[in-house]
Amino acid sequence: MKGLRNILLVLLVPLLASGCATTSGGIASLNKCSVIGAGLGGAAGALVAEKAIAGVVPGGIVGAVLGYALCRDGDADGDGVLDEADKCPNTPKGAIVNQNGCPDADGDGVLDEADKCPNTPEGIPVDPEGCSPDSDSDGVADYRDECPYTLPGIQVKENGCAKCGQLLAAVESVNFDFNKAELRSDAVDVLGKVAKAIKNTETKVRVEGHTDNIGGNNFNLTLSKNRAKVVGDYLVARGVSADNIAVVAKGEGSPISSNRTKEGREKNRRAEIITNCRANAR
Repeated sequence: MKGLRNILLVLLVPLLASGCATTSGGIASLNKCSVIGAGLGGAAGALVAEKAIAGVVPGGIVGAVLGYALCRDGDADGDGVLDEADKCPNTPKGAIVNQNGCPDADGDGVLDEADKCPNTPEGIPVDPEGCSPDSDSDGVADYRDECPYTLPGIQVKENGCAKCGQLLAAVESVNFDFNKAELRSDAVDVLGKVAKAIKNTETKVRVEGHTDNIGGNNFNLTLSKNRAKVVGDYLVARGVSADNIAVVAKGEGSPISSNRTKEGREKNRRAEIITNCRANAR
């Protein structure tokens, strides 16, 4: 009986070796090979031991270790990916790699050497350069941008919202006819873009109304306030919180052009929308 066990043991050892040789090719195969080795080793231990049960456990352990050793291809750069499957075999020590053994520290699918935004949070979509989209081109990626519809040319803070004192509407685009406080059609489009940029954000704005120098001071102050109010009301109607809007009457005191010409006076009849630095007060 003992001679039969020895014969079977001799047959199992090459079977273990050949089985591992055919399963080599990566970490999953390596684990599979260890399992095969454990099974064959346990069987061999049962045959050799005087009592079959007593030989299964030690035989299984020895078989698993032997299976791992026989199958292991090697990992020259120590990145945890076997050389046979490693597409970047010279990865620097300690680098975080993907399943192919190539460095990709933030796991965005763009290798570190080509990644211009190497610290992208997990799950954020990126472009071929590894950067998240920036829809409003303000320099702040969409996933961090609290004001995603910033108007072109506006300077922003780290959260993507306009800095204090920024002019949100070009003054020549928000003008009024003589002695009137009604929005002209050319102003509506501009104000619609401003409303889209600041609604659903914490951005506070100051709407300043201005006039030319025709008429008395008190008359022009009232007219400028009405102009500012018309703009403010339009922004509210387009979704901007009234709590974030301050209306200020400037009268004729802040001209941007000469009041001596018709063209100059027309430019001075305007409203300006400016990001506010302090809490709004009407």
